[in-house]
Amino acid sequence: MPEMWFQKSEDWYDDKEQSGSLIVTSEDAKSIIDGIPAFDYYEEATYLAHESVEEFGKNLSSYGGEDMTEEEMKEAHREIERKPTYVFGVHHEIHEFLKERGWIAEWNDSATLLLSKF
Repeated sequence: MPEMWFQKSEDWYDDKEQSGSLIVTSEDAKSIIDGIPAFDYYEEATYLAHESVEEFGKNLSSYGGEDMTEEEMKEAHREIERKPTYVFGVHHEIHEFLKERGWIAEWNDSATLLLSKF
């Protein structure tokens, strides 16, 4: 796990039902995994990956290679979907880590998540 800013939910909420949870921000510059944000409400990395296929798939000849066929481009998009970067805006490695331990991540807003046991 990268270095992340955490805060106890008791310090964040007055509501005692929220106690025992953690608050984490998606805006912490230290929250990086594999060179991308650990949390991304808008899942921009996924969109960028699709855009890269479109942009570079048609221009490979400028790098000495062949242009991708339409079928190769479709397969590249399918591969991105098979190996998602995020699960509901949470990096898939963190999502699996939390899931294996009985925790979930829920968005409070586009900048904060609530991590809690289910």
